[in-house]
Amino acid sequence: MAAAPSGRQRAELFPGKRLKIEQELRALAGEHLVLVSYGSQSSVHEEWVYNSSDLDQAKVTWAHSLGHEKDENLMRYFSNRRIWRVQVQKEMVSLYENSRVR
Repeated sequence: MAAAPSGRQRAELFPGKRLKIEQELRALAGEHLVLVSYGSQSSVHEEWVYNSSDLDQAKVTWAHSLGHEKDENLMRYFSNRRIWRVQVQKEMVSLYENSRVR
């Protein structure tokens, strides 16, 4: 059984996880909005939300999930995009496509 990664190893793993998700989404057709939620055990040193300077032209735009109403406002603004959710936990990251209810 492998040992849990140390804090330093975890920090080295973090950028790779985000990069892998970004690359997977860039390989898909269209543009994407990724709403990120953090679990209570996630590290404050692992910030997932950063973007290029032109959000409207970016193939992938990252945003913090700020609750249903604010998330809905973002989804309306970026209505032409596929919506994804990322849940960041202490040792695990989950990505799933958000299903819109219209």
